[in-house]
Amino acid sequence: MRSLLGRALQDDRVVGEEAENLYPVLEAAADHLDPQLAAPALIAIGLGLAVSPTSSRLDALRGANGSEARCALSLLVFEDKAAAQSLGVQHKLLSEDHPLWSEDADAPTNPSVGWPLGRAGRAWFEGLGEEDVEEEIRWLAAQRVKIDLGVADFVPSALRRKEAIPITSFSELFGME
Repeated sequence: MRSLLGRALQDDRVVGEEAENLYPVLEAAADHLDPQLAAPALIAIGLGLAVSPTSSRLDALRGANGSEARCALSLLVFEDKAAAQSLGVQHKLLSEDHPLWSEDADAPTNPSVGWPLGRAGRAWFEGLGEEDVEEEIRWLAAQRVKIDLGVADFVPSALRRKEAIPITSFSELFGME
């Protein structure tokens, strides 16, 4: 799986059998119902957006399973918070007054924290449920903003099955059945 997503960062298409069509890997995975498959693809899309915001990457965040949390997960991988905010607002991924962008004027500045976060942002992270990629975004945010969001025991690589999500083969996922 990691090598598939790694190759998708270099070329976002996978070639099927001879004379078959090309399938957009990251976009399909980012819009997948299973958050454990979607989260790494959303992070990869965020890394790609930080370098080159293409229409296919932006469309992947606006797919059928697109959500505020999925957009925030992709934008949270940006090194520069101002660049993430600019892109997120410009392309209407998150609103200009979204709590992720909040900063408290009286909060001490810490140069080791790449993403200063205000009280509204912290409250937003703490209020996230666990229906989708919320666990992954809280874990990434805890690394990024250096605050405890209650995810110390979260292991991103551990397999978590949700009974409501059907098992899907890669051929079904990318429409090759």
